[in-house]
Amino acid sequence: MPFETYVPAEEVAAVLIEPIQGDGGIVKTPTKYMQKVYDYAHEHGMLFAVDEVNQGLGRTGKWWSIEHFGLEPDLMSVGKSIASGLPLSAVIGRQDILNSLGSPANVFTTAGNPVTTAAAMATLDVIEDEHLVERSAKLGERAKAFFEAEKQKYPFIGDVRMYGLNGGINIVDPETGADDVDATTKLIYRVFELGALIISLRGNVLRFQPPLVITDEQLDKAFEILDQAFSDFAAGKLSLPDNADEMGW
Repeated sequence: MPFETYVPAEEVAAVLIEPIQGDGGIVKTPTKYMQKVYDYAHEHGMLFAVDEVNQGLGRTGKWWSIEHFGLEPDLMSVGKSIASGLPLSAVIGRQDILNSLGSPANVFTTAGNPVTTAAAMATLDVIEDEHLVERSAKLGERAKAFFEAEKQKYPFIGDVRMYGLNGGINIVDPETGADDVDATTKLIYRVFELGALIISLRGNVLRFQPPLVITDEQLDKAFEILDQAFSDFAAGKLSLPDNADEMGW
């Protein structure tokens, strides 16, 4: 443990964790581990902070990914989706913590300005009025069912992780179970040829994160394209593009 070998707990201001990893492959922290981190932080006077930049605002089928654990953080970082693409970020936290900071401590590069703040307010209205959090959970179940069915058809599909309209699908070597980066790159390029965009994470994880406003028809089309790409790969029809090293994430 770092608090025993690197830095004393009493010298640590906060523990920051991403409840469900985004770029790490859409991986949910084990619930018992998260609870232990939460308890340890508070037992030793540390703030418990979470990163919701990638997985917040309805992406996981709940407003915030930390809600999957039933825990209430002291601080929360928010960005990206908050202003629908305009540069805005925010730190949300307990009033006593935020009031303890002087004004300069609350100023950072993409802090609020009139334009981006107006965009954020409009974004929140759309999320609420169009019930996008509930829609994320509902469509996420459809996506999970689709990928689980594809997994039964194609042995190169490994673990399927879906939390709301937000998934990581491992592509593996059927014989060894090892990560198959080349196969993943072939698939994302084929998906592009068929008219959709998807990237990979960690080399062999398909990142399935369509917009929360996607229509049922568009989602069905995405499933159709993915199934075609999987079928083409299984038939040995795909090859690596010349710029394979530049693809993925």
